[in-house]
Amino acid sequence: MAEGYTSDIRVDVLTRILSQISTNKELESLLGAQVDKHFVVAVKDGRMKFNPIYLKGEKKRKFTEEQRKRVIQIVEGIIRENKQPGVDSGTPSMPELM
Repeated sequence: MAEGYTSDIRVDVLTRILSQISTNKELESLLGAQVDKHFVVAVKDGRMKFNPIYLKGEKKRKFTEEQRKRVIQIVEGIIRENKQPGVDSGTPSMPELM
């Protein structure tokens, strides 16, 4: 891992994760069509937080607790499927979900 950083991820792995998130039909039905335009990932202190976003003029959706948990499950599952060996240690390096 790069010095001073709390997490690392190879670009090819990140690209694969983003592609799978963008094309996931269940996420699309929960968040809206074109998931990549309805979803933002924020990282703070090495932890990821996922939030829905809305295009201008779009009605805001109200998510149930079950829907919120399902979105996190799907994204976490995609990340786990694509986890990579750590660059320095050979151990998995995977971001945590908030």
